[in-house]
Amino acid sequence: MSIQRQYLPLFQIHCTDSSSGEPISNITLALANSALTTFSNKALLFKATDFGASLSYTRNLMSGNVLGKISSATRFMFLMLAEPSVMQKYQIDLGRDQKLHLTNIAANGDTLEQASNNLHTTSTVTSANARNRKTDPVLSSTLTDIELNQQRLIGLIDITLQQPQDLAPTQGYRFEAKFAPK
Repeated sequence: MSIQRQYLPLFQIHCTDSSSGEPISNITLALANSALTTFSNKALLFKATDFGASLSYTRNLMSGNVLGKISSATRFMFLMLAEPSVMQKYQIDLGRDQKLHLTNIAANGDTLEQASNNLHTTSTVTSANARNRKTDPVLSSTLTDIELNQQRLIGLIDITLQQPQDLAPTQGYRFEAKFAPK
């Protein structure tokens, strides 16, 4: 007997132009290698989209149970890959060993899990969101040498959820990275 599955929205990540609100098509999100086990254990479905990415969780239709239910703080890591035109068009000035680190963890350590959340502490993504890839504990422990050597890699999106998937809003959480044009 096979399991019938239902895929429901857990969250979306939007990379947008802060002036127009339009998605930035030259930024691609991909799963970090460190996230693969989490995605498998939590029965999650990742999809790259024209606005960034979407993530769905799985429910067993027969029992109604969520597969791989989140029971403690769980991190989801995504690589941000960008065409050179993104760096030229938007206010992102990264030093030689710097990468963006965008997260839903507030400066006080609280996890932001509202229906809609910014992934940066300022009104838009700036160099203030950049960290040294060699000294930042998250960047240095998450990104592999292969990932770090990708020429298009501009940073990492680091999302933590503490609530079970079925407590997400009907349309899922929305996480947004707004980039200001130069």
